[in-house]
Amino acid sequence: MARLPLLAVAAVSLRRARRAPHDAAVLAGGAALGTALLLTSALSGHAVSGRLTGAAVVADVVHLAGISVWLGGLTVLVVALLRTGDATVADPVVARFSKVALTAVAVIAVSGTFQSWRQVGSLEALTGTTYGRLLLIKLALFAVLIGLASWSRQWVRQRSAGRRPVVAVSPGPGAVARSAPGTTIAGLRRTVAVEVGVAIAVLAVTALLVNAPPARGAVERPYSVQEQAGDVTLGITVDPTRAGPVDVHI
Repeated sequence: MARLPLLAVAAVSLRRARRAPHDAAVLAGGAALGTALLLTSALSGHAVSGRLTGAAVVADVVHLAGISVWLGGLTVLVVALLRTGDATVADPVVARFSKVALTAVAVIAVSGTFQSWRQVGSLEALTGTTYGRLLLIKLALFAVLIGLASWSRQWVRQRSAGRRPVVAVSPGPGAVARSAPGTTIAGLRRTVAVEVGVAIAVLAVTALLVNAPPARGAVERPYSVQEQAGDVTLGITVDPTRAGPVDVHI
């Protein structure tokens, strides 16, 4: 319910941001509003259950922020910037975004590793639970994303270094536009579009993860047994079933 009014405020704020995109107050307000929106997701998910919940909520917000910057930026590149085919406009923007994306991916990897350890905790939980298997699928898709992103980053670095010619979209009389296969803006747009497609698959698996019981909890679920001794029924429950502090109910 908190997310709905925040989204309404975001819609109004975006209209103002279009009129003053570089205003410091607009940027600060947008960052605060975005963080609040991400916090609503963190506080309604697995981060608020289990151990180390305070650190988990922070890690979840940071993780979601990194994903938003990276995948949101990729979507803007495909839908708006690279679609024009204007290399003179696209090259500097893509180069700047490449640096931002590298930082975002590092943030995603570190925060995701912490969250995975917290929710899984053991090889048995990783391979023997629905949550763990979904996580493995997500990690495989993420590895594909990293491979595609590495190719795109190499493409940007080589163009910035001048080893690949700038493509003339509409060369004038006497002009020559030359490029190696796959080095055009259109080639980069196709690669980034594939990245976005794989990212959608990652988000779909993530949606399944959100609705699956955490692997650590599934493995450490309570153990209960009943024993009969004459007229006495003895019920014993051990919760959780792991080494360390546990509750034994008799």
